[in-house]
Amino acid sequence: MSTKKYVFLLSVLLIITTTGISSSSDVHLSMENMKYEPTPAEAGGYFDIWIKVENLATEKYAENVTCELITDYPFSLDDNQPYSNLLGEESRSRNIGILPPRDQIRLQYRIRVEQDAVDGWNTLRIRCKDEKGDLGWIYQDMAVNVDEGVNLNVGSMRTEPFDMKADTNDLKLEVTLENNGGTNANSVNAYLEVPDGFEQSQSYSLQDSVGRIEEGDAKTAVFYLDVDEGVDSGLHKANLTVEYHSNNNDVVEDYEIDLDVRPTPNFEVRDIGVTPENLGQGDEDVELRFKVKNHGDDAESVSARMFTDSDQDIDFEENYDYVGNLDSNETGEAVFKFDVEEDADIKDYILDLEIRYVDGNDVKIDSESVRISVEEERRIMINELLLYILPLIGVIFLVYWFGFSEKQENDGGQ
Repeated sequence: MSTKKYVFLLSVLLIITTTGISSSSDVHLSMENMKYEPTPAEAGGYFDIWIKVENLATEKYAENVTCELITDYPFSLDDNQPYSNLLGEESRSRNIGILPPRDQIRLQYRIRVEQDAVDGWNTLRIRCKDEKGDLGWIYQDMAVNVDEGVNLNVGSMRTEPFDMKADTNDLKLEVTLENNGGTNANSVNAYLEVPDGFEQSQSYSLQDSVGRIEEGDAKTAVFYLDVDEGVDSGLHKANLTVEYHSNNNDVVEDYEIDLDVRPTPNFEVRDIGVTPENLGQGDEDVELRFKVKNHGDDAESVSARMFTDSDQDIDFEENYDYVGNLDSNETGEAVFKFDVEEDADIKDYILDLEIRYVDGNDVKIDSESVRISVEEERRIMINELLLYILPLIGVIFLVYWFGFSEKQENDGGQ
């Protein structure tokens, strides 16, 4: 064997021997990811990770061992860490102290995964050192598989009737919840908080139990609303809260949804007049006229109908009049005739009025009122006067005639 080969082999043996001695006698810290649960970790959830820290030395003690967990996006350290008497000033730091040769300790951390984390492998890093170590911090990377988890989104919305309009009761609102994530959402419950002008319909609730929404699937939450008469058209913001259970965690998410109130006809009764102007007891064929103006959306087949109570001394010949189609800001007229009873009270009368119209495919009714006044007591007409006076004249004439005849007879007899 040549001298050069001999020197080379001797050098290799020396390196191997030196390395072996160093590995067996010097402190050498090793970190290993034992496990993490749940597997895979879920976006928006939490997972626990267990890390083994070991002193591989056969003779030397590792003194004042300290380990720190380093978290980067999409991971963050939860403040509520599993109980440990090894906690340092920060929950990410663990003071292990003395670690004997060939001994090990297990560390546990609870870690949060950001909601928008994407599928795939991500890295956590831990570093450890001992007080007498010459190498300083020793780093170890650990791979954690992240599943997108539950990813709920508000999909389509629909109402029944199709257009949401003011003065609507028991309006059915359906909101589709889509799970675009990779994990099932369990025990899903939806709560709707409505703005002013809206309220839950009687006998219904603004809560719906949806149940499980599997990954890639969708389900519909159903609510019933009453829309007040005075609600303005346009968009109104409502809050939808969705609660579900996933990855051993209870999750609450809030969504803002739009309640789109469409324009609707809006009528005003104006220019009310009667002929004659001063109504009295017993007036007949009184003409009542008023204008109907539409301040809202177009309305078709507008008609007016008058109603009186049994204790009101007003009798309509016909209580219905067809006004016609009224576009926005257009005005129509309604005309009625009625009689005032002879013993009608002298007072103001509030007459009920219904304005019916067609809005889309629906027949709607607006309630209004008309005020008229009976101001004068019963007036006796000429024909009525003749009816009373003529019999009286007849009686007077007969009395006079019989008296005159009797006088003539007496005078003739003398």
